[in-house]
Amino acid sequence: MTEVRTVGRIGLFAAPMVASTILALGAQFGVVGLLGALGGPALYVRSVYGPVSLLFLALAAGLAVAQQVAAARALGGGTPHRVAGLLASTARIGLVCYAVLGVVLLAAMEPLAHLMTVVAADRPLFYRFLVAMVLVLPIGFLGELCAATLRGAGFPTRGLLVTLVSFVMTVGGVAVLGFGAGLGIAAVPIATGVSGLGELALGLWLLRRAGLLSGAGWRRSDREARQLTRGIGIPVAASYLLLFVVDTVFLRIVAAHGQGAVAGFTLGYTLQSAVILPAVGLGAAIAVLINQAIGGGDIPLARLVLRNGVILVAVVYGVLTLALMAFGRAAVEPLSDDPATAHEAVRFMTVVGPAFGATGLILALLTLLEQTGRGLVAVALNIIYFAALSVTGAWYAGVTHSTEGLYRVLAAGAVIGMITGAPIAWVLLRRQIAEAGAAARDRDDEELMMS
Repeated sequence: MTEVRTVGRIGLFAAPMVASTILALGAQFGVVGLLGALGGPALYVRSVYGPVSLLFLALAAGLAVAQQVAAARALGGGTPHRVAGLLASTARIGLVCYAVLGVVLLAAMEPLAHLMTVVAADRPLFYRFLVAMVLVLPIGFLGELCAATLRGAGFPTRGLLVTLVSFVMTVGGVAVLGFGAGLGIAAVPIATGVSGLGELALGLWLLRRAGLLSGAGWRRSDREARQLTRGIGIPVAASYLLLFVVDTVFLRIVAAHGQGAVAGFTLGYTLQSAVILPAVGLGAAIAVLINQAIGGGDIPLARLVLRNGVILVAVVYGVLTLALMAFGRAAVEPLSDDPATAHEAVRFMTVVGPAFGATGLILALLTLLEQTGRGLVAVALNIIYFAALSVTGAWYAGVTHSTEGLYRVLAAGAVIGMITGAPIAWVLLRRQIAEAGAAARDRDDEELMMS
């Protein structure tokens, strides 16, 4: 495969996966925006539930990525008949984990409400909302597993269609039930459950049309599914939990400088997330193609995809960096009518915006590490990086008596992280490709001997 064809294939494969990532984030923003328009306690209860939702998100993301990798390797190795068994095994593991997490959360509702500082008047509504979400979220998880299987099997556009249906049904359901039927926040779990059913039904239908639900292996536990859940799923989930901790730390640092600083920082940080989020989709798309090549034993192709994929990410984020340097201030300034909030958001974008490209590149590389079997290394690098940022940022914000101290640390940390972390990630990725290729060959030889 030529260099140009490889880059083109990565781009075509990545586009729907990036779109899926953006849609998933868009659904969260859409629901929050609608609840804000409803007024009353709806947005407040959804906000205090936010940290709890990250626990379910971490679990779903970890298992979905593990399933995506498993499907990619099965298709690359010419064994599509194994996909049904892999999907069934991952689904069983996930449902057990959801059940355990749900029981723990429901048993600890009162301490949880105290930890989230839920006001006494809204605690009964918070409890009802938590119970409802615990009951409906596993349905959406199963639909996401179907979408992940489609992406891993080389059908990213069909995976995007499943995510799009979930987005439309969730946001549309909250709008119709919340406003039209007057259900308020109760619209969220209902819409989540209905959209989950639609997502699952469409995902299974698309998998069957693709010939990936042969019926074989549904009842048999797949050893590779368990291995990938431990080796890839757990580190991915840990990364999501780490990000939650870090975001909370940054917010506490900024909170010392007033409500306007908090609102402006949140606005700027949200825009940063929107800019760097495609890096996750790009990294995941490159990882799928690498895993397919590894599954087929084509190590030179895996290395070619890695090299050209990283070049593509660097070019994309180089262009985005130039655009942000030219238009970042103009883009963020009109987003708030409050002068203090707008001023803080502009400050964030002015100082940190030019480093978004460095953050995007290293995020794509960490995604590749997570989805090719080096997830624990990615988590370790993240812990070191964010610990340094948090300590240094808190210290420098105190020294400068301004949030700009934190922002300078974030910008410098992104550049330093790219300069130091990218070479480490590159060496580890090439080594992982070689080791995974050798393991795939050994597994094929073992299966051949058994047959």
